[in-house]
Amino acid sequence: MCEKGCGKRICFRFCPRCRIVELLAERPMHIEGISRALGAKRGLIAYHLLVLEERGFVKSNYGLIILLEPEQRGTALRVYTVTDKVEKVKAELKKVQFQ
Repeated sequence: MCEKGCGKRICFRFCPRCRIVELLAERPMHIEGISRALGAKRGLIAYHLLVLEERGFVKSNYGLIILLEPEQRGTALRVYTVTDKVEKVKAELKKVQFQ
């Protein structure tokens, strides 16, 4: 259920999951980048990513990220991206809104 009490199993309107999906729709990101962008603790982001991944809205792969810090030039991190399911849900929501 959505944390805001809308009654839906996955809410894309106000909860942190919506914000995570919006960020990932722009570009693939790793958990630390999502955490910084949202100003939320890494553990909270990890929980929401797990739920989104279990339900097929995001997927993750290990990728090489080039970081700006000299001591971490190339680091293998889990990178998250949205799946096609996000676009399908958005299209369905638009249909419902205009009915």
